[in-house]
Amino acid sequence: MWLPQRFKGPQFIESKHIYYQNILAMINNIKKRVHNKDLKEL
Repeated sequence: MWLPQRFKGPQFIESKHIYYQNILAMINNIKKRVHNKDLKEL
């Protein structure tokens, strides 16, 4: 686990941005999986 104190300025903002992008990607993957599962069950 990384500590936020280590990052200052642009580097911190960039890693935060990447972190949120990863979370959004994960959510989208889960939504796709659920959607595909629902289609198969119909």
